[in-house]
Amino acid sequence: MAVAPGVILLMTCLAVSAEPKVGMTQVRAAESCAATAGSGDFVHVHYSGKLANGVQFDSSYARNRPLRFQLGKNHVIKGWEEGLLGMCVGEKRVLRIPPELGYGARGSPPTIPPNAELVFEVELVDLVQKGWWSDYLLLAKMAAVPATIAYIAYCVYQRVNQSEVEEKLTKREMKKNKKK
Repeated sequence: MAVAPGVILLMTCLAVSAEPKVGMTQVRAAESCAATAGSGDFVHVHYSGKLANGVQFDSSYARNRPLRFQLGKNHVIKGWEEGLLGMCVGEKRVLRIPPELGYGARGSPPTIPPNAELVFEVELVDLVQKGWWSDYLLLAKMAAVPATIAYIAYCVYQRVNQSEVEEKLTKREMKKNKKK
């Protein structure tokens, strides 16, 4: 059966334009959900990461310490950025992440091979939503370092200057004592 060239072109365009998506399955719903995770929020996530064949490569449970980061700032792979959006504290999901939204063709040697599909069981342990104060807090952090350096420089200058003044006064006293 012959296929018209226009149909092949259309099929090719559709195949190319299809963006990879994260497969999400809810394992456990939150008991209550006052707020959901969104871009800019700070999240604390427990997770277990496995390859598609079931081999575990990482787990925050083993370290007994959840991973903490800000959503939407590219601190984690794109699959996590997408898969954690809309989660509630206490909710647990399984994320099936295609290579394009994971580590891609480079992988993450030695534990994650190139073009690996990743399976993460993630649990949102805590959520701090971005508020109006977040931007001011960021500015305060940015200003704190230069202000601290300036203060230290001022203190060193005062100490050095004070030593020079004391030295001059001591020399004057010595000259006065020699004259007497």
